[in-house]
Amino acid sequence: MAKKKSLSVSVKPYAEAERPVKAVSEAAAVGLSNTLPIMESSYTYNVCLDYVKFRFNGEFDVGNSFFRDLLHILKVKPTMYDETHGNNGYEKKLVFEENVIFQVGGRTTKNRDGEETWLMEMSGSSCRDFDERGGSWIDLLSLCLKNGGICTRIDVAIDDFTGKISVNEIKYRIFHHLYSMPMKSWKKFGTPEVLSEGIENQDKEAEVIDSCNEGFTADFGTKYSKQLSIYNKRAERMSKEYAVFVKSWIRYEGRFFKDSAVSAVNLVLSSLESNTFSSVVSGLIRGLVEFKEVNGYSHLDRSRAPIWKKWEAMLGFVEKITFVNQAKIESSLARKHEWLLEYAGKTLVKAYIANPGAFDKLMAFIFNHAVEKLDNSDISSINKLRRQDKRKDVTLESSQQFIKDNFDKDLDDPYISSVFYRYI
Repeated sequence: MAKKKSLSVSVKPYAEAERPVKAVSEAAAVGLSNTLPIMESSYTYNVCLDYVKFRFNGEFDVGNSFFRDLLHILKVKPTMYDETHGNNGYEKKLVFEENVIFQVGGRTTKNRDGEETWLMEMSGSSCRDFDERGGSWIDLLSLCLKNGGICTRIDVAIDDFTGKISVNEIKYRIFHHLYSMPMKSWKKFGTPEVLSEGIENQDKEAEVIDSCNEGFTADFGTKYSKQLSIYNKRAERMSKEYAVFVKSWIRYEGRFFKDSAVSAVNLVLSSLESNTFSSVVSGLIRGLVEFKEVNGYSHLDRSRAPIWKKWEAMLGFVEKITFVNQAKIESSLARKHEWLLEYAGKTLVKAYIANPGAFDKLMAFIFNHAVEKLDNSDISSINKLRRQDKRKDVTLESSQQFIKDNFDKDLDDPYISSVFYRYI
């Protein structure tokens, strides 16, 4: 499924500095848990960590005790990584088995004292893999901070599965300036339909997000300090060829950079230790943007306008927001295996019926082509499945050789080279 091309619009609305927003009341947070609600209808809200990046001063040394402890807490194998060219001035990028990235070396990456620096970076997918491995965020953040790590980015997110707030209502408040924020700019992305002004929905009941909302993203703020990104997570998952088993899924993602990240990471760690993570995430996001009810205030006094009741309900009633294993939720609500059955399966059936006698050759051709694209992250996923069946782990090299030994590739077969690609 190809990703839709997007149209980008950038404007600078009226925005004024505001008083700091206090965190909302404490949540009945349950901490990390592997237990999920049985029925999809029981999903309401969830909070999670979705990006972590630390910079460390000093020479990178794979043999020192801190780095060994770090890999141990990350639960990755020290010998399983891919080495590529670095970016942002770093010479090397080491990508460990679950997409945990270390960037090292470089002449322009030294700190003010002339010391070398190195980075540890965990994207959203890497954070979900860490959840899946049963990693402890308290242990990881504590170890990084105790060893002089400087947090340069941390993201927290609320996933809303209720449908009580629609993308159309978010669009309406953006276009009619019914919000206040400490940041000075915003951007939004999407199809031409998404760039319309939206509607004010008076219905108090939950509604399903329809297809015209797909692809919507609104970013408030910049990557120099702090930012709130609101987007249709359901559409984003589907664009990456996942089958999604929930009708509504909007993500509110608070991103904190540089000095803001230093402050945010300490709040996050403290909240994890005191089991108040949900309420702190709500407070952090509320401090980025407050949506307002329709009002007659001028842009200079907009911060005094009443807060939108639906926004207040989501961020204020924090007892409805839980902190459970995000990887379990995402694997339950968005699965690539289901996409394989629903979409790729139909194509394979057509290929088989078209020429049953050549189907084995076709599969061999596909397998030989795809196996060269495997990396250590894929091997980690394979080994997860093998462990469920009590099988031994495999390596990248042994997996590639296994396919080559068992599936002969016939590049000259006319069915594969012309008929299949032309008609299926």
